[in-house]
Amino acid sequence: MNTIAKPVARPVAEKTLRHPAELLESGLIPPDRLAAVEAVRRETGASGPLVFAGFSQGVAMAYRAAAAVPCAGLIALAGDVPPEVDAAALPPVLIGRGLRDEWYDEVKMAADQERLHGAGIAVEECVFDGGHEWGEAFRSAAGAFLAGIARVPAP
Repeated sequence: MNTIAKPVARPVAEKTLRHPAELLESGLIPPDRLAAVEAVRRETGASGPLVFAGFSQGVAMAYRAAAAVPCAGLIALAGDVPPEVDAAALPPVLIGRGLRDEWYDEVKMAADQERLHGAGIAVEECVFDGGHEWGEAFRSAAGAFLAGIARVPAP
């Protein structure tokens, strides 16, 4: 599969990332969500930047998690931004779809791009020759997105 549109980074105003303890005290993050992420980090020994990812229906969960838990990025393929998510609370996003995706079509992606850009979020886009699938072209775009995040200090 060939990538039709290369990911495009949009500049965004610098956001202040707050420490998880400060967010818990403020009530902005439910303790169970942050506790779940911290438990996974402890159990796996994972460190470094946190990135949420979702495909299709899993994209909604990834957007909700990324808006609620401090993270460095979000990878969203073939699913839209849930209406209740505060787009301004999101990290940089890689958003993608296949040209033949009948569910997450051009209209839905354009609406999400407009919403994210309007909130000042850095967005990379990947439209590839494919359907409702996570194919090689999107894997490559995700790898490049993650490589860029790896160079940014973790929140």
